[in-house]
Amino acid sequence: MNFVTLTSTERIASNGRVVAMFLSVAPAVLLSAGFCCTIARCLSATCMGIMLAAAVGVAVALGALGVLMASKKAPLWIALAAASVALLCALLIPSARWGFYACVNTVIARVNSICELYIPLVADAGLLCEAVSLAVLAGMFAGSLAWLFANLSVSWPTLLIIVICGSASMALQLGDSAISMTLGVAGWLVQCRAGELRGSTVGLPQVLFGLGGLCAACGVLFALIVALVQPLPEVSALSASAVKAVQGVRFGDDSLPEGDLSQAADMNEGASTTLSLTADKTLDDDLLMKGFVGTTFDGMSWGRGDWMSYEGEWSGMREWLRQTGLTVAEQRAAFDTETEREGGEPVEAVEISVDASGANRRYTYAPYTLRSLGGTGAMLTASTMLSMDFLPSKTYSVTVDNVPSDDVIADSSWLASSKSDYAKSERVYAAFVRDKYLDLPEEERDAVNTYLFSSDSWDAGANVSDTAVISRVRTMLASLAGQTDNPPTYTGATSFVAWFLGTAHEGNSAYFATAATLAFRSQGIPARYVEGYQAADGAGVALNLTAADARAWTEIYLDGQGWTPVEVTPGYYSQTLDADKIIDVGEAWSNGANDKTLDAGSVAGQAEDKHREDVSVMYNIPVVAKVGVGLIGTAIAALLALFVR
Repeated sequence: MNFVTLTSTERIASNGRVVAMFLSVAPAVLLSAGFCCTIARCLSATCMGIMLAAAVGVAVALGALGVLMASKKAPLWIALAAASVALLCALLIPSARWGFYACVNTVIARVNSICELYIPLVADAGLLCEAVSLAVLAGMFAGSLAWLFANLSVSWPTLLIIVICGSASMALQLGDSAISMTLGVAGWLVQCRAGELRGSTVGLPQVLFGLGGLCAACGVLFALIVALVQPLPEVSALSASAVKAVQGVRFGDDSLPEGDLSQAADMNEGASTTLSLTADKTLDDDLLMKGFVGTTFDGMSWGRGDWMSYEGEWSGMREWLRQTGLTVAEQRAAFDTETEREGGEPVEAVEISVDASGANRRYTYAPYTLRSLGGTGAMLTASTMLSMDFLPSKTYSVTVDNVPSDDVIADSSWLASSKSDYAKSERVYAAFVRDKYLDLPEEERDAVNTYLFSSDSWDAGANVSDTAVISRVRTMLASLAGQTDNPPTYTGATSFVAWFLGTAHEGNSAYFATAATLAFRSQGIPARYVEGYQAADGAGVALNLTAADARAWTEIYLDGQGWTPVEVTPGYYSQTLDADKIIDVGEAWSNGANDKTLDAGSVAGQAEDKHREDVSVMYNIPVVAKVGVGLIGTAIAALLALFVR
């Protein structure tokens, strides 16, 4: 009898038990295997194999019960009960529960990386499930639900689950999406055909041939799609353009390169207004409206890298700092308050209205002396103040301390012996900063030593002050490169510092700030790269900033007072560095009055994360392209099913 031309007149009451069991089990096995592949990167290889074996075993057992039991509904209730028991045990058994938390951490890590959020990980759970108990229970859960969906009288719920799980896996890179979608759609097609074959006279060889042909066709289809899509740069470019268009609608756009040095050459081009500022009092000096903050450097661009920095051995620190009154974005204002409490001069507060209609509203622009923020939601505990609103507000207000540039570096030596909450939390944060903000690529370190700290004129073993390092960096940069608003474009062919100081010999503020940040780190000074706008002092009138006011600068961490801006672009820095202040601060922290070197594990809630090295967020195909391909593939498979039918 032909598999395709089977007619209703040729049906009989039932198949043989073997054929009936196969028709019940085959789609469930394919669906459960597809689900296992969907979350493959959440599990170790051993757990993955155990989960797959358990899922197949449960599907076969339920299929046998379905054939042997007289009641048709009883196996469905058994499958539902088995799935419920597996889920309950996964939450009650300690080893399984912590394995589940590890899987949750993997999902959170992907969401944080893709959506640029900071959702805290579950402490102590790791980032890769190695719990055999969870693998068994997860296989039981997957096998039960797969059999349940595969034996429903309708097939559309199965297809809906496949699309949802497959798209999520593609978007978050949680597994092998191509294989999982292939197995899932194959299982759905087999389910559709199995529903037609139940009660027919078709024998097992014909069933195997027909269903095997469907699975093979589905596999070839997906293999062709993956092979064609992945190498095509046009598809990747189209996906990137689509993402950029969506972000443009959501956030707007401006000329700042967001740490990408290949785009930095054009950061000062444009005449339209980006930010409009109105202060209620006269400002003592120019304002630096900070936006993007770069913490990690890969040789070509700066990345924020915030969310993972607060995990592992520093897990729980961010919340602890918040509870003790230290918020990263408002640290300088907290220092000013603490100084006044200890008898220092009070600092005048100024309220500034900000209209960011022409800027990239992904970032909330504010001065480094920020005291409070109103009218918009922003993450104040991270290095970069990212807007947390889906559609960020175009207008908001900031209250800042009116600190002139000459007083940027304050005397914080008295904090060395202070027992206040601010002093205690600052010591912890300073230890974190030294752990996270001194990294730089080795090729950049070699270039910095060659061009800026040559042994001919710099004693690397001498105990020099931060003032001496800043002066040295400024002097050497000014002697080796000139400032221009139209610099050559960096292509990443070699070390950036070597290219900038040895080949280009000119650059804009982004180039100078990058070189200086790497130079400070090479000398043991925590530093980070910052982008934003420079606003002139004024009061009562709107200051309209354009791309001509776009700037990049460096921030260094000074013990006690926090992140402090340092301008290194020739012709732009006017702050006078009082050497006595920095020397006094350094001596106060090193005279034994207070030990600044902390044990990383001394902060409450911290735990070592043994799986940090297992986290790697890599995308060979843009997310939009992968999701689109998955949906297109599913539609094609559906048409194939109709054709076969």
